[in-house]
Amino acid sequence: MTNSNFWDEFFLLKPKTSVLEQELSKLRGDQLVALKPIIRSLFTHCVSILGDTATKSYHIKICNAFEVCDRLIVMSLYPFPFNVGLSSWILHLDNDSAGRWSCEVDQNRVWL
Repeated sequence: MTNSNFWDEFFLLKPKTSVLEQELSKLRGDQLVALKPIIRSLFTHCVSILGDTATKSYHIKICNAFEVCDRLIVMSLYPFPFNVGLSSWILHLDNDSAGRWSCEVDQNRVWL
């Protein structure tokens, strides 16, 4: 990525989560496979931003990242037409025996 501030600037923008959901739901299996690294990166950056309170305008970024993260998680709870849920296949969300959800971000387990 050429702009080192891309994700900081990206999360200052108000997300259009309905458009994200609409576009992801249109994808065929092969298209989703091709976009897997991008969707995973978006989710990982969302989770990373949620813990960031040190940067300027952090409250705006946290709210926007939460909206995107929420939409990806909600979408992961229903299967796509080809029976692949986002949760296990792309987002790498895990559900433990106590019903708690977690994901791996930068090789660390994060509890949601």
